[in-house]
Amino acid sequence: MMPETWETWFQPGVTLPREGAPLQCIHGKPKIIGMVLVIGQWIGAAQSHRRVRYALSTQAAYVATSWNRRKLESCPILRSTATGLEKCRHADTVWFHIRAEKVSDGDTNTTRVGFDNIAEGEKVYHLIRSIQTGTA
Repeated sequence: MMPETWETWFQPGVTLPREGAPLQCIHGKPKIIGMVLVIGQWIGAAQSHRRVRYALSTQAAYVATSWNRRKLESCPILRSTATGLEKCRHADTVWFHIRAEKVSDGDTNTTRVGFDNIAEGEKVYHLIRSIQTGTA
């Protein structure tokens, strides 16, 4: 179950220039750690268009999920926010939060949060960039 309206979560004066959901297709390369994990990943990807919603306000990006429990994540869109765009054949992924952290063994873990498997990813990416520069 998704929120009735995104504006319920926004501060007064914040507008909603974009909202959407993942496309109904399997996107990306499966992580082959066992057949059960691969099948589970494909099932999750195939169902995400029903259970995930995205929104982009003039201040933050929101990802609402409804799997076993409802969850809403938000990330502010700041000038210093690292962003990225991965263009694929059928769908795109736009990242609006990228963080690299050193872990105990000296390696670096990269965490990316974004809109996965969306149509018109390039438009969304440019909209995020315009929010960062204050021209949105």
